[in-house]
Amino acid sequence: MQVPRTALSALGWLLAGCLALSSGGAAAARVTFKGKVVGVVDGDTITVLRDKTPVKIRLHGVAAPLLAQPFGEQARQLSSRLVLGKVVEVEIVAKDVRGRLEARVHVTTNEGTDHYTDGSHADVDITRCLNEELVKAGLAWWDRNAAPQDKRLAQLEAAARAARRGLWADKAPVAPWDWQRGKRTQQPLGVLMGTQIGEAHGTATVDVTHPVSGNVKSRVYHWFTCPDLRTCKRCSAAFKTPAQAARAGFRPHRACMQAASAAATCKADGDCDLRLCCCRWRALVKGAPAPAVCARRCRCKLPPRPRGVRCVGGRCEVIRQGHR
Repeated sequence: MQVPRTALSALGWLLAGCLALSSGGAAAARVTFKGKVVGVVDGDTITVLRDKTPVKIRLHGVAAPLLAQPFGEQARQLSSRLVLGKVVEVEIVAKDVRGRLEARVHVTTNEGTDHYTDGSHADVDITRCLNEELVKAGLAWWDRNAAPQDKRLAQLEAAARAARRGLWADKAPVAPWDWQRGKRTQQPLGVLMGTQIGEAHGTATVDVTHPVSGNVKSRVYHWFTCPDLRTCKRCSAAFKTPAQAARAGFRPHRACMQAASAAATCKADGDCDLRLCCCRWRALVKGAPAPAVCARRCRCKLPPRPRGVRCVGGRCEVIRQGHR
């Protein structure tokens, strides 16, 4: 039996239209998959198994503090408690500039059992969105650039800010994008060096208002002005003061101490102090951290003590014997 050409043509056009509709619908729909969370990098980045392959997923529309920032570790702990080791549903939204997948992550947890009057009962499963839970707890910002139309995240951030939950308890929380660009809200180092609170490892530790970061592997801590802090990959321990870091078993980084000491200035001779540092007399600003060399125990003949110290152009200088 022969089929007319007009019928074949009509059938071809019909099939083409169905394929076009199906492909257009697939393109419009967001890709979702389920997988087990095998790692939590930080508050807003997790690792999920996709077809037995670990994939890094960044939470879309939110920005948690970096691990070196205040509340960075708390944000990671919350994400770990909610999703680590559990099967989640990942709704892929986009890709960031680094090629990482951005997604909304949903996790279903059992919240107990409901009991009814007829004696029956049923388990209560609640599905939560990890993106929203972080913002709700005050442990992440709503990223307006990535999700400008997300009204739910906007409402949750406003509520957390009003209740001063999490990072909003700070008077001036620093967003991670500002932190990475170095736009921090601290005063100059000379202003922050106010009250000497003790001695640690032979160097003066000074109470500063911004947390210092500790390297969890080498056990050294960095000042916020330290040039080596930006390249530190293991500085995940945060401390409010250098004294707190010292009590936790961290020692000051040599480059940080030298940079902080060099940044300190004096206004009068009374701001300067004379100190013996490894067979050499040094003039240091009172309350400022001393160079790392001052912590060494050097065996040498004691040099003659200078006449004193003076402040010249904001720097402390040693007055040698015979100088006027």
